[in-house]
Amino acid sequence: MAETPQALLRAQRKLEELIELYGLASDAHAEAEAQYRAAVGEATKRLRDEKNPATLVLTLAKSECAPLKEAVMKAEGERKRVEKLTRAIELRINTFKFIGRGIDTHINNQPGNGA
Repeated sequence: MAETPQALLRAQRKLEELIELYGLASDAHAEAEAQYRAAVGEATKRLRDEKNPATLVLTLAKSECAPLKEAVMKAEGERKRVEKLTRAIELRINTFKFIGRGIDTHINNQPGNGA
């Protein structure tokens, strides 16, 4: 059981790293989304100014900005991946804590340990 405290410390360090990565991934996702929306807005304005049919303007604008939408989707996927890893590490930490409480309870219930 001596490995449990070290494993808990490793898991906590990993959680800290993942929290930082999650922040970076969230920032990247927000930036990609902002760039995409700005590009769609600019393309929509230009296409309207060019007198394209109103029913097609947004579709054409989104089509022009497809590579930016792909970047948004990739950034969102990375953010979700890091979020899942973060949850998995949190679960591992909670498991270690549960095991530790069980060990403490067992030790405290032993004769001569104040139980």
